Amino acid sequence: MFSTMLHAVAGQSKIKGILTAGAMLAGMAGVPTAAFARHHGFHVDIVVPTPEVVVPVNPVAVTPLTVAPTQVWIAPVYQTVEEKVWVPEVTTTQIQRVEIPAQYGYQDVVRVDYRGRRYVRREQVLISPATIQDRQVTVVVTPGHFEIQTHQQLVSEGHWQTVCQPATVTVVEPVPARLEIRTPF
Repeated sequence: MFSTMLHAVAGQSKIKGILTAGAMLAGMAGVPTAAFARHHGFHVDIVVPTPEVVVPVNPVAVTPLTVAPTQVWIAPVYQTVEEKVWVPEVTTTQIQRVEIPAQYGYQDVVRVDYRGRRYVRREQVLISPATIQDRQVTVVVTPGHFEIQTHQQLVSEGHWQTVCQPATVTVVEPVPARLEIRTPF
């Protein structure tokens, strides 16, 4: 096992090799022996910190970088509005045939009997005969009711606007160096 570690470290500079071997030994101290019995690779991560880069900034002289002003089209904004609206009834006019019944009335009729005497008798008399007439009739197709209707309402009109967009600034952070050593057992 130590010979494998030495072969892994042999091709490196002295300081790097010593650090690598020390890290390997330190890592082996906390590893249970069952891990070695399974014949898996051995993995050690070493994080080498990089020096912090500090750039002094004059707080008075800091101004955002801007690009020349440009014209940008701002689209109109609409919203959907729901309203409860009364819808009046829908009617149509149709021609229907209507039967008008006969009309009768009573009338006093003077009669003379076989002896020549006069008497008054009340009799039912036809005033007008039954007829059929065509009449216009209004028919309700749909009764009046409330209905929810939706429509688009303009909130703000579209317009051109002059804008100055700030320049993009890219911040680069240093990435710590990472040393990985994998040795199979």
